[in-house]
Amino acid sequence: MPVSCVAFGCLNRFEPGKSIHFFRFPIKNEELTRLWVNAIRRKNFNPTQWSRICSVHFTENDFMIRPGADRPLLKINAVPSVFPSFPTYYQSKNKKPRKPPILRTITNEVPIPADESNVDNTCLEVDNTPTFTDVEVQTSNTYTTEVKLRRRIKSLREKLRRKTNKINNMADLIKKLKNKGHIDLEQQNVILNNFNDSVIDLFKNESKNSNKTTGRRYTKEMKQLALTLHYYSPKAYNFCRTILSLPHPSSITNWTSSVNAEPGFFQEVFTFIKKSIPPEDYDCNLVFDAVAIRKKIIYDSNHDRFLGYCDFGNIQVESQETEATEALVFMLVCLNVQAGLIKTAITMASEVGVRVWSVICDGTSANLSTMKQLGCKIKGSYSEIVEYFFVPGIDRKICYVPDACHNIKLARNTLATYRELKSDDGVINWEYIQKLKNAQENIGVNLANKLTATHMEWKKNIMKVKLAAQTLSSSVADALEFFQSSNDIAFNNCAETVKFIRTIDRIFDFLNTRNPYGKGYKKPLYKSDIGNMKKTIIPLVDYLLSLTNINGTLICDTPRRTFIIGFAVAVKSVFSIAEELLNNFDYKYFLAYKLSQDHIEILFSKIRQRFGHNNNPNVLEFRTAMKQILLKNSVTSSYAANCMAFDKSSNESVFEIRWAKRNSADTSYLHDESILEETEKEEEIPDIFMNEADGFRMVKENILYYICGFIVRRISKKIDCFTCCENLLEKINEHNYAILNENSKLVAIKNRGGLVKSSSFVVKVVKFVEKTLIDLTFNFKSIKMLNSSLTSKIIIFAKNYVYNSNILVDVKCPNDGFLENHKLELVTIICKEYLKIRLHHVAKSKTSDIVSKRRLLTKLVLFNHQ
Repeated sequence: MPVSCVAFGCLNRFEPGKSIHFFRFPIKNEELTRLWVNAIRRKNFNPTQWSRICSVHFTENDFMIRPGADRPLLKINAVPSVFPSFPTYYQSKNKKPRKPPILRTITNEVPIPADESNVDNTCLEVDNTPTFTDVEVQTSNTYTTEVKLRRRIKSLREKLRRKTNKINNMADLIKKLKNKGHIDLEQQNVILNNFNDSVIDLFKNESKNSNKTTGRRYTKEMKQLALTLHYYSPKAYNFCRTILSLPHPSSITNWTSSVNAEPGFFQEVFTFIKKSIPPEDYDCNLVFDAVAIRKKIIYDSNHDRFLGYCDFGNIQVESQETEATEALVFMLVCLNVQAGLIKTAITMASEVGVRVWSVICDGTSANLSTMKQLGCKIKGSYSEIVEYFFVPGIDRKICYVPDACHNIKLARNTLATYRELKSDDGVINWEYIQKLKNAQENIGVNLANKLTATHMEWKKNIMKVKLAAQTLSSSVADALEFFQSSNDIAFNNCAETVKFIRTIDRIFDFLNTRNPYGKGYKKPLYKSDIGNMKKTIIPLVDYLLSLTNINGTLICDTPRRTFIIGFAVAVKSVFSIAEELLNNFDYKYFLAYKLSQDHIEILFSKIRQRFGHNNNPNVLEFRTAMKQILLKNSVTSSYAANCMAFDKSSNESVFEIRWAKRNSADTSYLHDESILEETEKEEEIPDIFMNEADGFRMVKENILYYICGFIVRRISKKIDCFTCCENLLEKINEHNYAILNENSKLVAIKNRGGLVKSSSFVVKVVKFVEKTLIDLTFNFKSIKMLNSSLTSKIIIFAKNYVYNSNILVDVKCPNDGFLENHKLELVTIICKEYLKIRLHHVAKSKTSDIVSKRRLLTKLVLFNHQ
């Protein structure tokens, strides 16, 4: 069949050797096809795959420039526009080009009107450089002064420059859109020079995925953006998906489920360190702390177990029936529980080549007892303190470093609680700080410090490190010293208070050095400066060790001794670690900030930000937050966290963003001989509620019947066998439709026309499952000690019960030979659905009914001052 043009009045046909070429209609592009059909103007014309249009109907601008090519190629959005055979009223009218404005070349002299007598009769000298003569400027005789003319020239040059830039950028974008939806190297370089990385990632993602409904592919940067946005607010993420092409929330859930965040140490971390971390970065510290979690028991239907009890992984430490109230987190912090857990973490890190130099934690009584058990001595004078311990298999000292931030809070608390402390030279009084705050309020301005009423009400902000550091800072000491030097009677004897504040401030600055270019007490430790720093810092520690209360008892012997011991042990550990690293390893200087707990506090702040709130999460929320943080994302700590983030945290992740593999069904229970032996004995099932009172029995049977209807409604959507669906529903005929079953009274009362009545088969299975569940759990008194095969055991028992009871024996499915399989499959589905409902209720009932003040006042906290 010859190829001919379908345009109106066109007689061109394909002949070899002619320069006329024929093009197919872009049928796959519906919008472009519609434009082509409209341009042809043929009535009731529908193009097919054999329809062609010749090159005569396209302009030169519709073809791509391809030097050396034999055949022309249309641009992606080319539309035929040349039709000489159309009637005149269909011909496109060519607009006449607009006449250019009257142009005038600027001369060297500009005449000045005579009426401007106050202007000097001078001539305007214009620089006729090539850059200026190439620009034609429309002028008029109204320009009279040199200043106005130059301003006009400058304004026109700026307009021309902006116009040129705008046209160039738009042209580049149009070229990109014309090039089949792809970016070539030249266009990509132009975009890279005009946009930042974030805009480019969004631009590339939209150009690649905006027209796709399935099969979208996302870069690592877009996955990181999606994870971060979804972590902060799932609702905001769903709104952004209406504007941008982002992964579905189920994809993020799948990526999260691929991360193993079960209790215990993450083996993936040690594997990553061994394979990816260079040996020069193996020196690190072990930081651990506990974050408060909400006491709540949750049933995990995916793993058939209860969550919320104490779980130390593979280490048995406490009774497994104890409800968890804290999550103990260990973190390795590079430099460039409990005792058994600490030793395990250090040993596992050592096995992959990591050198742990210190263990960092706060000063709780449990942590102090742990360090004593490991071998540290944290009592006595500075020389008597033993700040290190040894771990079997590791031939170096591991130092204990109490966190400096917690110590400065404890120092503030001690002074504010005791009100007065004594030293060898006088009395340290909290009242002077209170007087300083009052004096500054009366004056109306502060004396170069940040002391406010919030600092005085420290009990309401007891966890804020910033407030404690600002209270015991050198700026407060300077203000007190200023009032003393001004002979203010209220501050006559504040010298010893000033000395105490300066001592705490200097020790804290020494333990918090983070700037390689710091000076004074904030200067990093160099090999040549260790001796001089010891002569400066150790006397400050001895001063703290000599403090007493108002009765003359050493603070070290009182319950408020923790901050003094903490500062002393931390200073001695810093010197010990710095000497070892600077003398035996390739370290130029040492920053003590690396020996702080800020890194793990920032992690806790990220966890508390999950879903946009700052409440303590429960076990399941904590695990989910940990999974999402372990993936690559850009989640940052809250501005209201206990500490501030000074280090640049990396967005790299040990865990790769990947799809979770679906685990095949666990069939190990099928080979458990003990289970099979027990099922063989269950031939006759006694009355399930035999030992219960008649009234209670009737109520429970009505509840179970109500639940059975809900189960039938759910599983009817999952099975495609019509016969099986019929046997799940209660059979009603014209003789018994009005008869009310004794167990269906609750359903009859609650029914508004939408409830489902289940068959006796479903009711018998559910009753049997309930009885078996009560027997296995001793009436739900011991649920944590059950292993993960509880559901599997009950399913085996139920199948054996149905098989021996000859239930549904007369039912024939259309597929002969599969009757037993259908019946047993129904039993499995019914058991799983009922156990999921029942065990969730059991877990909820096990949770304490006590509501904490934090949860009770959540709304007041969230909407404070609004």
